[in-house]
Amino acid sequence: MRNKTYISSISHNKFNKLFFFIFCAFVYAFTSCSSHKEGGSVTSLLLQADSCIASGDISNALLALKDAEKQSQSVNEFLGVYKRYTSLGDDARTEKLLKHALRKMHGSQEVLAVYGNFLLKNGRVSDALKKTKGLKDSHYASIYAESFLRYALDTGKTADELFNPKTLFSKTRKKEAKEDGVLGKFSVFYDSRFVPVFTQAYRGSGIRAWLRNAAVLLMIGGQYEEAATLYPGSVDSSLDSLFWGTVFYDAGHYNEGLEVLKAADTLKPTLSSYTIARKSLQADVYYILGEDEEAEKLRSELLDFATPYITSLETNLTSENKEYPPYIDDRLLASLPVIYINSALYMRQEQDKAGEYERLHKLVTLFPEYEPGLQAYGEYALDLLNTKEDDFLTSQIRAAGLQTREMEKQALIPIVEVSEVLDLIESAINSERSSPRLIVLKEEINASVNPEPERARRAAKVWPLLERNEIEGATYPGEIAHYAIVVLINNNYDEEARTLFERYIKLSHKEDEEPADSKKKKKSKKSKSEEEHVKPFIPMEHIEELSLWECEVLAWFNLQDKKIGDAIKVYSFILEKYGARSPTVNVSGQNDSVIASYINLGNIYAASNQHGIALDYWGKASGRTMDSFQKADILYRMGKSSYYLGDYRSSIRSLQYSLKLDPTNSKARLMLQLVQSANNQPTRKK
Repeated sequence: MRNKTYISSISHNKFNKLFFFIFCAFVYAFTSCSSHKEGGSVTSLLLQADSCIASGDISNALLALKDAEKQSQSVNEFLGVYKRYTSLGDDARTEKLLKHALRKMHGSQEVLAVYGNFLLKNGRVSDALKKTKGLKDSHYASIYAESFLRYALDTGKTADELFNPKTLFSKTRKKEAKEDGVLGKFSVFYDSRFVPVFTQAYRGSGIRAWLRNAAVLLMIGGQYEEAATLYPGSVDSSLDSLFWGTVFYDAGHYNEGLEVLKAADTLKPTLSSYTIARKSLQADVYYILGEDEEAEKLRSELLDFATPYITSLETNLTSENKEYPPYIDDRLLASLPVIYINSALYMRQEQDKAGEYERLHKLVTLFPEYEPGLQAYGEYALDLLNTKEDDFLTSQIRAAGLQTREMEKQALIPIVEVSEVLDLIESAINSERSSPRLIVLKEEINASVNPEPERARRAAKVWPLLERNEIEGATYPGEIAHYAIVVLINNNYDEEARTLFERYIKLSHKEDEEPADSKKKKKSKKSKSEEEHVKPFIPMEHIEELSLWECEVLAWFNLQDKKIGDAIKVYSFILEKYGARSPTVNVSGQNDSVIASYINLGNIYAASNQHGIALDYWGKASGRTMDSFQKADILYRMGKSSYYLGDYRSSIRSLQYSLKLDPTNSKARLMLQLVQSANNQPTRKK
């Protein structure tokens, strides 16, 4: 029994203690909602308010919050009260509190940011913008940026109105966005004055899209250097890497761009058009930096990586619909043909005909209207067509049923019939997306396959071509005018070419007309005949407005007219504007123009006995050309200039290399004999 009594006594004591604690908790809860003794800490008052809110006693909760507001001395204490007011949905008390806090905290940025956010949540965008001006360049700048952007969107104000303090808050009728506009109501944000607004939005939010928006506006205005300075220092996706890699690429900072593009390789690999476009650009940067093998290695990896897309393209193009799948976006459709063409050009440089054919055939199959691809495919067919005939020894070996290693290699080269290329070009011309460039390509191939023996007949063919392609204003597409002028020059019809060129320039380029207001002011001072007079466009005064081919033709006529200084000026401009090593120059013919400019400048300086300068230009031309016969001719010229400078060793080396590339170059052979003879003569003693 003692044991039983003992157990009962212990249980009774526990019950008394439990009852005591429950009673104390009840008393505390009751007194915390009904007693508001002055001098209580803000923290205890906030706890009392929380307790009252939890029990539904809103009246006492508000009394506790009022006391807490009076006693608040720090931003955190004010924000603690703010949090309770917002939970109660009391906007009037909330705003009154924020105003009180701003006065007591001397315009605290933290409180100002909360106030701005409060106003935005309540749709008071104009008030938010007015209040948050002080948040510019602060950690909370995104609140100001959001206020400004929402205000711009809500009011429909123009950029001029938004960025003028006098009209920013003026009452204007909201403008309706044009439904037919591509950008519609968002067009206002394409104004470059929004750059700092977007950067403010990024600074406060950390959302990279805002920074990219700012960079885009700078790039639209040609401010590539400024756009590059916005790079945040890291990338978080293939899209981010592609974007900033493109910014650095356009700014000419290729090493930095390469690092940005490679940075995404550490991210989780995903098969996306962004990844393919990024790696394509990375291959281009390798090419620009002279790392051709790295560029081609990456292209090959990229084509393997894109196999699912390529297979899908082939499947759809062989179906009856012959359309690109809707899930393959424009970025991919723009990247893949460039990858193929650059890879094919690399194969051509390495004299890998089988590899070149494989790339080009796939290219014209997947992208039958891609003009650079058709041009490269046509050049491949013409190269095979123009292959030199067998010499006597080779023909004898072939007749005996034997083959040398070189003959076996040649036999493995895939054949492309010119007729196949012409059919592809004709099909592309008949499509809606054709351009004059394809018409010229067709003319060039036909002229190569069926050459006219007489110069007059070759030149005469350009007139029907011009007549068929004449456009409004009695002029012609630039590609066709260029082709016609070159044909006339090559066939000694220089004056006809000059007349056509001058007429084309006159109709295609016009002086900017004077503003209407200034014309009215000068009307009384000028005669009618003077008003009708239009100042002629002088090409040498506006070289920067000319296209590449226009510059080339202008330089050629300058040479014919003995205007050597003008010719040097134009060729130097071509090298300055188009001389950077870029993948695009190969596929657009620009590379040939740059090489020709280097060669012609070398010729000009050699003619004036400035052989050192000439060697520098020819050396750069030799480093860019992929044509072995052109390289052989350049090396022959370099050999001559080295001879005139007394550098026999360099001269012999250049001439021997020239003959290795083109054993039929008789001028180089004779020059080599002359230099070797001079080199073997004993040096005279003084």
